Amino acid sequence: MRVLTLLLFLFALPAWCQADSQLHWVNVTENPNPLKVTYCKKQQCDHVQMQPQTVHKPVLLDAGRYKFTVESQGQELDSFEYIVGRDKYYALLFFGLAAQSVKKSFLSQVMDALGGNEMISKARFQMRHRMIDLEPHSPDQPASIRFANLAAGSSAIQMDIDNGMKYKKFSALPYMKISDSKKMQPFTGSYKIRFDNAVTECAAGKIQVKGGENILFIASSISINTCGVLTVRNSR
Repeated sequence: MRVLTLLLFLFALPAWCQADSQLHWVNVTENPNPLKVTYCKKQQCDHVQMQPQTVHKPVLLDAGRYKFTVESQGQELDSFEYIVGRDKYYALLFFGLAAQSVKKSFLSQVMDALGGNEMISKARFQMRHRMIDLEPHSPDQPASIRFANLAAGSSAIQMDIDNGMKYKKFSALPYMKISDSKKMQPFTGSYKIRFDNAVTECAAGKIQVKGGENILFIASSISINTCGVLTVRNSR
């Protein structure tokens, strides 16, 4: 009987040891309509519905290869695959124009923000996706902070963080770029985001950072003098 129990335990052990991975969803596309993202592992499928300019609550995924299909108003916009590891933490970012046609009003807004100095390529601003690591560290470790410019139509954007004692400066990033991470001890402070070489900020706010957090600041949208900002953060 003991031998049988031991064998059953050993056979079940691999399933118990397979930890789920966590996937955060971020929709910063220039689209007034929600995105529906269906994700399938073999024949098992599920989906999330993401409102524009939002961070959706994370889901747990088993390890394996997944196919993702993105739709808006019943129209398929894209499909792609990612491999999900075991006991990992990810963020899946969607950005750009989540539509086949570029609205003239949006292009006019972009051209105004850029001072009319840059030609707009439709292909450059089509919807794109990117999977990034969002693994947190032990609470007794420094936090990791990154900055991303995912505001379609933007020129270079930069960010400064004030932890109360000194500034951490993130160099100006062109559209679609994500910075390397900067390590910072826990603090309560503020951030400022501005267009490159601009005197005044286009966004500012307060921030409290805990030890071990993995945080991504996203410049998510632009208008004439302001920037939309989202944060994706994960901690233990």
